[in-house]
Amino acid sequence: NRDLKPRLAILVRDEHDTWEEKLPMIRFALNTAKCETTNHTAAFLQFGRELRTTDDMTHDLRALIDNDNFVDEITPYLKRFSRLTAEIKDHVEQKQDKRKMYYDRRRRQAFYKPGDQVWVTLHPISKSQNKKSRKFMPKREGPYLVITNRSPTTYDIADPAKPDEVLGTYHSSALRAYELPVSRDSGTIAPLRRRGRPKKYSADSSPRRRTSQRGSL
Repeated sequence: NRDLKPRLAILVRDEHDTWEEKLPMIRFALNTAKCETTNHTAAFLQFGRELRTTDDMTHDLRALIDNDNFVDEITPYLKRFSRLTAEIKDHVEQKQDKRKMYYDRRRRQAFYKPGDQVWVTLHPISKSQNKKSRKFMPKREGPYLVITNRSPTTYDIADPAKPDEVLGTYHSSALRAYELPVSRDSGTIAPLRRRGRPKKYSADSSPRRRTSQRGSL
């Protein structure tokens, strides 16, 4: 949907009820576009061949015959496709390693010590009978207290009210440092002004020729 919606918006413009007419064109474009990760199109990965257009069916019969999978050519075709599948898998793994390398450059491992307060990431489950949706449930809960370090990346967590009762062991990726709310004065920094209608000017005056403390503008 991330790729589909912007393209639909470009084609339909103000006629929002025509999106169904534009959908086949966008689907064909997406299915025939080469993916950067696999280095192949989605159609080739699904059907073992590229999609054909109406122009190919009408004018380019040689390409149609060459791309068809006849029984006599099925064995070499399967061997070739098996080789391509292995190449695609290697290409995907290389892309994943490359993206991981870029991500790890900016990531900094979080370390906690006993006594630190942390948020714990939750994984709620929707319950239709209770009219609860995980989309609206809190994503984190806390603060909880770090009791001990089991390893550089795992910690025992307890309720601050019951520090002797360990609630569980969590990986550092599921924890986030708890920061106390910043207190500030009750006064506003930049008070808002009341919005109103713009000033009215007479016919012989121009808004560009207004006077101020320094003279005309």
